[in-house]
Amino acid sequence: MALRPLILFPATVALALAVLAGAADSNWAIPDAPYRAVVRLSNPPNVPDAGVAIDLPEFGQTLAGLTDVVLADADGKQQLLAPVWRFEGARAIVNAKELKPKQDYHVYFGGGKARRGLGGWMPRQGLFMETRRLPANARYESWSDMEATWRRATEVDGGGYVSAVYHGLNPFGESQNFCTHYIGYLMTGKAKEVYLYTQSCDASFVLVNGKFAFEWPGNHPAHANERTAKGGRVVCSTDGLTRIDYYHCKGAEPQPGPSMDLGWRQGGKLKPVPFDEFVHPGSVTIERIEDVANRPVPWVAVRLESCLGYNGYFLVHTVLSVPEKNLDGWTVQWAFDDGGVATGPKVARVLVGLRPMRATVQMTRGKETVRGVVRIDFAQETKEASVNEPADMAKYVELLTKDNATQLSLKALRPAVVFLREFGNEQAAAGFADAYLKRNPDSSDPAWLHAMLAKLRSLEQRDPKQALVEMRRIDANARKRYARYLDLFEMELLVFYLRDVSAIQRAMQISMDHQGTDIARVAKIRVGDLYRLQGKYKEAIEQYQGVQRAIADESGGRKQPAQDRAYSVAVQEMLLNGFRQEVEAKLQEWECAHPMGKLESDFLLQRARFLETLGRWGEALTELDSFEKLKPDSPYQIDITFYRAKAMFELGRKDEARKMWAEIATKYPKHPLARESRKLADGK
Repeated sequence: MALRPLILFPATVALALAVLAGAADSNWAIPDAPYRAVVRLSNPPNVPDAGVAIDLPEFGQTLAGLTDVVLADADGKQQLLAPVWRFEGARAIVNAKELKPKQDYHVYFGGGKARRGLGGWMPRQGLFMETRRLPANARYESWSDMEATWRRATEVDGGGYVSAVYHGLNPFGESQNFCTHYIGYLMTGKAKEVYLYTQSCDASFVLVNGKFAFEWPGNHPAHANERTAKGGRVVCSTDGLTRIDYYHCKGAEPQPGPSMDLGWRQGGKLKPVPFDEFVHPGSVTIERIEDVANRPVPWVAVRLESCLGYNGYFLVHTVLSVPEKNLDGWTVQWAFDDGGVATGPKVARVLVGLRPMRATVQMTRGKETVRGVVRIDFAQETKEASVNEPADMAKYVELLTKDNATQLSLKALRPAVVFLREFGNEQAAAGFADAYLKRNPDSSDPAWLHAMLAKLRSLEQRDPKQALVEMRRIDANARKRYARYLDLFEMELLVFYLRDVSAIQRAMQISMDHQGTDIARVAKIRVGDLYRLQGKYKEAIEQYQGVQRAIADESGGRKQPAQDRAYSVAVQEMLLNGFRQEVEAKLQEWECAHPMGKLESDFLLQRARFLETLGRWGEALTELDSFEKLKPDSPYQIDITFYRAKAMFELGRKDEARKMWAEIATKYPKHPLARESRKLADGK
């Protein structure tokens, strides 16, 4: 049996929000209802008894049972209405029994008050799909298992009218660890029996007219053929409309992906049941939503600008906005489930998907307050940002650093710390790291090391002695677990910031603890760095050469200039592309391969450039000063001046820095750094 690719069919309900605020007119039929939607029929139902679905944006202003919703025509005469489904912050769906073409109707709602509308009418259910998160220890090996699982699944992803039982993903949430219930009517006409089958991944169960019919339980891929497809002949309703309940579960394994397909035998072949064989309600266009007092409507539009999968996290550049009509004199404030806050009618944040999030908007003018909520779902297709695009990463860093870290949840803090260390700088990450460590001091968490290093790196810029104290307070288990990183940090702190002679003894201990590794070699090289920064060049050379002698080199040093050049080119290329982790690894590889390269090549210049990308301006300035003292007549003098000016600018010596850039631009107009120097000198 050949099946078409599984696709997501569009919902039959059309929603076109044109204007979301407007002045109330004199025929406001339900005076105690603060809101009304003006709707007009756009498509009739394919079965009259299905009615017309009105899919309202729900912004926290309807009651759970939709008992506050009343439908009236333009003259205020109430119309028959049935509640269907309500999901706070997402949507509220009601079905009108009948709407005439080219006429406006008013749906009144809100105010927290139940109203006596014209009910008593039950539509033939159009095909409706709801998905929920699978509960813990979910079972779906039998229909009784499925019944129990659905009852226990209380975390709803979403729901809505759909075209067919034919999906290859969860349209309302993550496409694993979820369960589904479709309910609707199949137009079986005069047929007494039809053969139905299910093709699914994982389990599926089919009920016909409320009675269990057949199943394909357990975990399995969707592959089946004419002989192996699970199904059977079922008795149709005499009125030609046969009720179908289709339940489905998808477990934790992402591959193969989910599959939900109800099919039947037609012309001797098994085929998916097509769209036009299901009952579907009509649909409306929402012309506008109005407030009774002409206040702003707290309906929130959500736009997902881009998404980024990074280090096991899913980050989403999300923009939320409220209609700006009638906002004069109103202040707009936002509060998010992750602790984030913002102000203004339009806000942009980086949120952590994939699970839905809730945001509350509050608009205030004097003593008047209007509130709304929105559920932010991340299931829709979104443009992918790239870690290889500097502009993308700059935008994500900018948005993340606008948040107040002390207010954010651990869920938001964890990826922010990791991301900002990689693509921002230590200072940008430090506030998030400190907030994270205060809430989660567990060093077994993979993000702990990122947070601790960000905190210590930031502190060393301001108070290196205190940074050393804080590092030595780390408990023994964490020190042992992350010895590779913390020992190197300690050596850098002692050497580059404190010029502490105790680094010599500490290097000996680290060499013993990490015997035979690059860590041991780097510790010894740091002793040479200490001598170099103290101006003890003879001792520095002896230390570097002592390490160098342990490195096998059949060329007797002849290959080292070419090797240094290759390393330099590689580092510069990585810096240009923003590959900071790769730069750090390459620099360590370089100094381990040729310790004397610090005195014989541009290693110190390239390391300084790398340090500046991390915001370690003082350390970068130290390396540049050392490089210039070692090579006062080198061809890198303009480069040294340019990057020294960058460090000085960030350390507060802005006027001096601008003068240095201006001198480069004036005296060396053909140098590759001249154009950028002119822009920086002019403050651009």
